[in-house]
Amino acid sequence: MDYTGSSFEYASTPPSPTYEGKSTALVIIDMQRGFLHPTYWGGKRNNPHLEEVCLRLLNKYRDQKWPIIHVHHHSNTPGSPLSPDLPDPSGHTGYSEVDALEGFEPRGSEIKVIKTVNSSFIGTNLTGILAQMAVKDLLLVGLTANHCVNTTARMAGNLGYSAVVVGDGVACFPRLAWDGKGEIDADTVQHIALSTIHNEFCTVMGSEELMKLLH
Repeated sequence: MDYTGSSFEYASTPPSPTYEGKSTALVIIDMQRGFLHPTYWGGKRNNPHLEEVCLRLLNKYRDQKWPIIHVHHHSNTPGSPLSPDLPDPSGHTGYSEVDALEGFEPRGSEIKVIKTVNSSFIGTNLTGILAQMAVKDLLLVGLTANHCVNTTARMAGNLGYSAVVVGDGVACFPRLAWDGKGEIDADTVQHIALSTIHNEFCTVMGSEELMKLLH
């Protein structure tokens, strides 16, 4: 095959975040009870501080009345713990696995978006919602670092949004190596997942640094 004259264009660096709270939406991805399932995800989730970090950001946004969007996954995969037809895995009656984790239930004017694939933009009206809010900056937190957070961050960058992924505001589970040669631990999965998007599709930073910059 002759590649003479072919040109390749690499993705440009993402727009610089403004860290201005009123024009930066906090997008909380898939903080749902389905991820409490004891076996389906491998049972070895990393980052035990995930909920604490996300709640700290959520409470700051609520106190400041800045824009908040909750993204929930409703899986079409039979038997998935994120299927809206399954009961809560923790045994609490009256809840579904797709319901929000405790403390992450949408309140008042906070917007809830339902997706059925990894990206928060596909099959939803997220772009329209952000346009109505006049928002071009996003803070992304939630589950999981290598799936829905990662996919949403990549697409956000492609769509021209300035996205920040909070490095300690995400978590994931171990993955079997593609060649079947062992398991990759969750910390390594997360480190690679975040490293592959940082400074190309988004900015990745820790919550402590972010809290100092938000205004």
